[in-house]
Amino acid sequence: MERVQAFVLSMLVVAGTSVSAPAARLEVIATASSSGGNSWDNTANHSGMSGDTQTTNDLHSTDESEMGLSAPVPPPHFVRYDLGAPVPLEEMWIWNYNAFAPPSNPPDYIKSMKDIVIEYSLNALNYTKIWAGTLPLSPSRGAVSAPPDLIVPFNAVSARFVRITTAAAPEHNYSCFELGVELFDEAGLAEVRFYKAVLAVSSEAVNVSHAIPVTVPGDEDVRYNLEHATSIQPPDWMITGAYVIGAGAHLSLYHDASSDSLGYIRTSTAGQQAILGVPNEANGWSTESVVSARASSALAPNPVVSLINGSGVTSDGVTHGVNAATMWLANQFNVNQRGGTVNGGHWVEFRFAEPYPIDKIQIWNYANDTNDAWTWTALGIKSATIQYTTVGGGGPGGAWGSENAGDWTTAFDGILTSHAPPHPPDSRFPMTDEIDFGGNMAQYVVLTAAADSNVNYVAEMLGSSILVAGLSEVRFTMPVSFLLTNPGDAMSAQTGFRFPSEVGTTYTLQRAIAGTGSFENTGAFAEGTGGEMTLFDPLGYAASNDYQVVVE
Repeated sequence: MERVQAFVLSMLVVAGTSVSAPAARLEVIATASSSGGNSWDNTANHSGMSGDTQTTNDLHSTDESEMGLSAPVPPPHFVRYDLGAPVPLEEMWIWNYNAFAPPSNPPDYIKSMKDIVIEYSLNALNYTKIWAGTLPLSPSRGAVSAPPDLIVPFNAVSARFVRITTAAAPEHNYSCFELGVELFDEAGLAEVRFYKAVLAVSSEAVNVSHAIPVTVPGDEDVRYNLEHATSIQPPDWMITGAYVIGAGAHLSLYHDASSDSLGYIRTSTAGQQAILGVPNEANGWSTESVVSARASSALAPNPVVSLINGSGVTSDGVTHGVNAATMWLANQFNVNQRGGTVNGGHWVEFRFAEPYPIDKIQIWNYANDTNDAWTWTALGIKSATIQYTTVGGGGPGGAWGSENAGDWTTAFDGILTSHAPPHPPDSRFPMTDEIDFGGNMAQYVVLTAAADSNVNYVAEMLGSSILVAGLSEVRFTMPVSFLLTNPGDAMSAQTGFRFPSEVGTTYTLQRAIAGTGSFENTGAFAEGTGGEMTLFDPLGYAASNDYQVVVE
């Protein structure tokens, strides 16, 4: 193996200089001037490789089906690798063609590339040469699996495309060099890998006296963004740029409130929502800790509390069983109008202890299986209006939402989904509707069913006019997993690492791995704002550790 030149990237850290832990190879797409029986994809898909440790212990097999080879056409040949976007590169590792052939045949390893030029580009049009010379022939000559033959330093040069071009015949492969005669037009490689450069930025350890900790579940590969607002009515949430990536355990983000001790902070999760009340198996999937419910009527044994106490939710937490006693069914049609909200055949009201930014309402419509007959599925609410407000003072004891129509906003006015035939299998059914609230603040939510035959699906499914109707379960989600309304109560001193940032650049905080001289990601990241930023260790700062901030 030839390493063209020594390459050590110096890291500026708080205490000393070190190197980062080996990074995984970058994913690339290979295209070539021609392809023989072996696809060039093999040179970029890990086939034939023993591992990815970024050491010379990573060996490639002698199986030609796990290598790339040009077609038998006159050289020069080229292969180009696309990284998908510009990336600062540390090194390029090359395993030359090292195929085994029976002794009676001309040795296949002589199809190894010989004289080559390596160039890089940002746009696949304008290329810059980074290396030229003779690509070493594997010393094993097809006998055994082999380590890399060439490691080319890129010294953090940014590239999207990297192209390898052979010389013209006869210097394109090792045929003449090994046998004294040109036997093959082909030239190939076994594997090519690219490793991203770790670019450290100047940072300093600072003691932040007004740090607000925000603990998140840390679910694996989930991104938790830290956001800040000066008002939540109307909301003016702004991304701070700080976020953590979960690794399967609780983590903490810290907000530096030195200059904005008043306001609100929260974490939002990309692609996920926090269900209010945090239903889980331990609490029986109930959300009663944050929400109460009342209704226009309830037919025994179908109480309205069934909508929020998790009684019908199955063990997976996301489907509902078919027992009527775990659902709500209203029977007094057009009798008890709520007042303030629209009139209807039936209604149910939900109340929170305080206003929350509601992202969505999740609804499991009524779907009762009676004696293996699903006719009662038709009692699910069909036409509905959903309204919300933050103004109270109505209902018994003035403990519920306002009775002034002007205080209510309509979030939904339309048709809810029913489980029409064929009916849900396996005695359970999934959520039927998810109504978008757009993050608007609400403390009281009322769902009102229609005051005519559209109150349910009976007329449509059964051709009769039964007017009872109900639901099975209702949940509310926030677009956040944490909300702090009085940050001053939670302030504490915490050591962080402050650094200048650039817009469009992502940074991560790394922690030293004891006794190795290497670093690992802490899970804390920041998207540059153009000003100074501070990153904190999600597991808590330890003075015994070295840290560094690097460009992700």
